[in-house]
Amino acid sequence: AEAQKVDLNAKMNVSLKSQFETSLDTYAEDKVLTTDATKESIEQATAILTQMTETVKSNIADYAATAKALETYGAKALELDAQGQATYDVADIEAVYNDCTMESDKSEDVLVAFETAVKAQGVGADMTGAVRNADCTEANNAYWTIEGGNTFHTNTWSTENDESGLKVPFIEDWVGGGKTLADATITHVTIEGLPAGKYSVSDSADLNQRTIRRILISSIIIIILLCVIWYYIRSREEGTLENGDKNI
Repeated sequence: AEAQKVDLNAKMNVSLKSQFETSLDTYAEDKVLTTDATKESIEQATAILTQMTETVKSNIADYAATAKALETYGAKALELDAQGQATYDVADIEAVYNDCTMESDKSEDVLVAFETAVKAQGVGADMTGAVRNADCTEANNAYWTIEGGNTFHTNTWSTENDESGLKVPFIEDWVGGGKTLADATITHVTIEGLPAGKYSVSDSADLNQRTIRRILISSIIIIILLCVIWYYIRSREEGTLENGDKNI
């Protein structure tokens, strides 16, 4: 069932695709030819196919990431001066990508090629592309981790109205109203391949405590209600005593 989710028309390593198709055929034969196939061979074919499926999915993702990098930095390179454009050399990467012999994600290599071109012309440039999942759009908080804290997730649903300017999606460490947010450290995977130089790093962060006011208001309302109830009960008790006095 998982193998059916693989798009065989997607860009991927040609050798890996051939291996995957072979594992598909083997699995299909073992499932159909039950008179010759033992339970053990079916289980073995299933295990191989499951592993190959994950490998192929990862390879397809590598090709997609590389394609995005080639497109992004190819467009950026057009903004460089003549010397910078001449230095932007990704011919080897494009070759293995186009003939489907690329074995791993080359997006960081494309980034490094662009950074080299930028340094060649001696001016600064936006290197945000070096930060993986900087826009928080990849699933499962990809490339980000947290130590400590409470609920760690990518928030895609909030409608912020606190003038912070923070927009979804964003990575969030969350705790419910009335509880204390634990100390936590949010980190990003190590960025490698950057040429030596000075870099300015910034982020957009928001600490939202809007639930405190709601809790305070709720507490005041509860206190007032308790006072009213107490006064009502006290009045009933005094009334009972007075009536009793009159009946003595």
